[in-house]
Amino acid sequence: ATITVTFAPQATGTLVGTLSMTTDDPDRPLLTVSLAGFGLPQQVYSFDTYPTRLSFNEVVKATSKSLTLFIQNTGSGALSITNISSTRSVYAASPKVFAVNVGQSQSVTVTFTPTGRGRMLDSLLIESNAGSKYVPLSGIGYDGHFKPVDPTGEAYALVLTGIQAGGQLTIGDEIGIFDGELCV
Repeated sequence: ATITVTFAPQATGTLVGTLSMTTDDPDRPLLTVSLAGFGLPQQVYSFDTYPTRLSFNEVVKATSKSLTLFIQNTGSGALSITNISSTRSVYAASPKVFAVNVGQSQSVTVTFTPTGRGRMLDSLLIESNAGSKYVPLSGIGYDGHFKPVDPTGEAYALVLTGIQAGGQLTIGDEIGIFDGELCV
């Protein structure tokens, strides 16, 4: 006959015990088997993100800017990222699903592609076996009307990031400045 013994420790470290069985064998009415096992600590799943927020600043609409987010496994068990998403389509992350070994990190490319003008706030939702975390995202889309000018070739783009002009301008508007010879 086969007897299966299952070891399910409730504590860490070396654990010992005895399995005793009574039999109908007159020569060995009691069988004793020594048991020993080692209980491992429960795995803890956790992670951190670096940086803790991503700011894309100003980006011309219909173009893209990418930043790198690092996800570090700070737990004692393998981290499984099951999805990375945002609610606004102007933000995208890649890769969205991966595993990270203990003490290691994985880079994620987050791309902002504004489809219009203005401030675009969102959060990147990271779902995993360690729970979920949000990483705040911000960027400003603008039209990009002003191009580099001669003779220096330097771009003069002034992008409004705050409003103190009585409400006639909005976030993402551009302002051209005439220096007497060139509109920059």
